[in-house]
Amino acid sequence: MSTSVANVPLIPLWKAASVAHRRLCPDQSRDGTVLDAIALALFKLMPIYARDAQGRLRELTEAEIDATSLEFRDRRGSLSELMASPRDLELAVRTLQLDSLQSARAALVSTHRHQTSCAR
Repeated sequence: MSTSVANVPLIPLWKAASVAHRRLCPDQSRDGTVLDAIALALFKLMPIYARDAQGRLRELTEAEIDATSLEFRDRRGSLSELMASPRDLELAVRTLQLDSLQSARAALVSTHRHQTSCAR
């Protein structure tokens, strides 16, 4: 899964999380907990890149992402060293928006069914 990304434009993951936050919840303040959650979601939705020992950018493996996310939760990891593609970020944000809409729709249907059954 490790691939070279020499010609792919990349942005720091912390910036990707901030961009996603603006798109997903523009009315909320950007506290660290919310940005952490968004960054962790991005880990699972798109390729994440880092520099290897020789300074070359490469895509992280799933095992490396799992290890990095655990370090990040414990505040030992560094999002400034991790990178993401703006194109992949756009697709990930769309996925999160769609998932959010589907969850809201399911909650609305469930609430409506509950209210209808209680009214009988």
